[in-house]
Amino acid sequence: MECYLTVGQVDEEEKIQIAWTYLEPRVAQHWQTFAKELEAAGQDIRLWKNFRQTLIRAYGNVFPEQVARNKLWNLTQKGSVEAYATEFQFLCAQISNLELSVGDKIDCFVCRIKTKNSRESWF
Repeated sequence: MECYLTVGQVDEEEKIQIAWTYLEPRVAQHWQTFAKELEAAGQDIRLWKNFRQTLIRAYGNVFPEQVARNKLWNLTQKGSVEAYATEFQFLCAQISNLELSVGDKIDCFVCRIKTKNSRESWF
């Protein structure tokens, strides 16, 4: 759903309206309750990120492997190489369907490591 809405360049408010129509009745009712709580907390219920995060927090993510894959593609080294490698391995371990090849893992790992450390570690 989210990919469809993003590719279609749907506006923030329209994303929620479209997604809401696909919710099961029970979940749609819960969203109305969650929306009131968000508003009371000063959150904007028209923002897609608030809608998405609220439903994931309430019901969990049905595609944890895709979440791991997305995190892996966005992962970059921010601290030590060891911390980066640990997080990289943790995310790779969560991907069991259509696993990355060893070559793809190496390429992904090296391309997102800090340049200075990349030269020191690999050359």
